[in-house]
Amino acid sequence: MTRNMKTTIKILSFAYVIFTVFSCATITSSRTYNAFFYTEIPNISLRINDSENQPIPSDIELTRSSRDLQVQVLRNDSVVNESTIYSRLRIGTPIIGNLFSFNLPGLIIDIATERGFSYGEFFVVDSSGEITRVRQPTENMRKVIPSNRLVQHRQGNFNILYALPYINFFHLHPQNETARDLWGFIGFGLGVEYFYRNNRSLQLRGDGIMTFEFPFPVSFHPEGHREIASSLNINLTDNFTSTAFV
Repeated sequence: MTRNMKTTIKILSFAYVIFTVFSCATITSSRTYNAFFYTEIPNISLRINDSENQPIPSDIELTRSSRDLQVQVLRNDSVVNESTIYSRLRIGTPIIGNLFSFNLPGLIIDIATERGFSYGEFFVVDSSGEITRVRQPTENMRKVIPSNRLVQHRQGNFNILYALPYINFFHLHPQNETARDLWGFIGFGLGVEYFYRNNRSLQLRGDGIMTFEFPFPVSFHPEGHREIASSLNINLTDNFTSTAFV
């Protein structure tokens, strides 16, 4: 193994440890977020976990937690129904992100810090006080919901990007030599993104990937001949975002 290859392994191993310690949701998710509650019934308000009455339709700030929300639905300050909004571990970043990158410690941290949980983002309250969670805003909800909630990314937004590519494949065919197919694990990407229009962005990103034998950093010194492929690249792309994980 060359000195450059050893240096690459050390850098990627350090990046892996950092993102394992902090985890995906711990980095990307705030402890609180806004959920929109909609109703067509006049004089409806909600009392969440004995909080003050909050009239709807409106955004209500929720705190991420593994505990369920106890909600009283009131009309003209009289309780018409009591309901529970169940907490759930989000599918996107905490589960898929951590399991795809074999980051079991990160998943445990997301659960322990409770930042991997969500109650949902859009809710509809009917005339009987029943609360229904919906994945996307309904047509009537779109008429009253704040416009910035309907735009995934707004002009002027600036994001820091990171990625942990783990399963890497190389097809190598040097001139006058036999083609080789190599695959393995470990990689790291880092970049920045700027939205110059709503849902249009420029992205500058660099990635380093390699074909290590294991999906996690470990000291490994096999005997005999060994081939490892690695790649470093930098990309500047113009992107259009049509949707995103919630």
